[in-house]
Amino acid sequence: MPVGVPIARTSDSNLTRNELIDMAYEDLKVKAEGEPLSAEQLSIGIKKLNLIIREKDVAGKHLWAIASTPTTIPLVANTFVYTSSNGMPTNILRIASASYRDGSQSDSPLEVLTTEQYERQRNKLETGDPCWVYLTEHKTLESKTLYVGPTLSAVSTQSVVTGTDAIVYRCIRSHTADSTNTPVTGDNYLLYWEAGGSGPSTWTTGTSYTAPQHLRLWFTRPLYDFDAASDNPDLPQQFTRWLLRELMIDLAPGHNKTIDDINLLRSLRNESTEMIFRSTQPNTSRIHNYVEYM
Repeated sequence: MPVGVPIARTSDSNLTRNELIDMAYEDLKVKAEGEPLSAEQLSIGIKKLNLIIREKDVAGKHLWAIASTPTTIPLVANTFVYTSSNGMPTNILRIASASYRDGSQSDSPLEVLTTEQYERQRNKLETGDPCWVYLTEHKTLESKTLYVGPTLSAVSTQSVVTGTDAIVYRCIRSHTADSTNTPVTGDNYLLYWEAGGSGPSTWTTGTSYTAPQHLRLWFTRPLYDFDAASDNPDLPQQFTRWLLRELMIDLAPGHNKTIDDINLLRSLRNESTEMIFRSTQPNTSRIHNYVEYM
């Protein structure tokens, strides 16, 4: 590159909901470049985009839809069932992994059971340290229920304080307060506190704060819908062209596109899929050091 020629310094290129729909209709030659979308075209495009996203939701695990920190659920004594009314998040699609933190602040992995495995549990009312969890399958997230077993007959209380940012924080690891764990200015505060709780006290250095025994969940949330015109896809930027081509395939039958046209679009969509999900198969079946095996 010639000296002095400026180059780009960003990598945040993306398309909004309305830009995707507009481009799809233009590439299908349904409307001319620069011509505004009709209300009907926009409405149909929005519906089809959201159908694609909901379908993509059940296609597999999406690492970008897992929070960067685990979600904790404080355990309740003699309680085997958790819903949104006693601490379970309402946006759990599936559990990626789970662990149990006991009263001595030690973490132990929990087995995430399938429906069949849960039904094989002979004693579902056992008392003791939790060793498994089971998340029910329902078509709506809000109706999901988390079963825990065994369960504790007694649970420690949880300290709740106000952080230096005036936000309420609850203790997730028992400790004595010092400058390193001050919420939110302490270097290590994320190991000891998380946002949430009620009835906070003022955080004070030297105070002993306690955490209850609790579950720690890493879970996949649903992919977000396109609710606003300015919404970007809830997908990595590399998926944008795949999504555009998927949308074009959905729109094509309603605009008198031939089967050859649709097959071409499918071929282009498959090309994008291959670029995103590189095949692990070798490019050749020829054995390495082939001559030695002849």
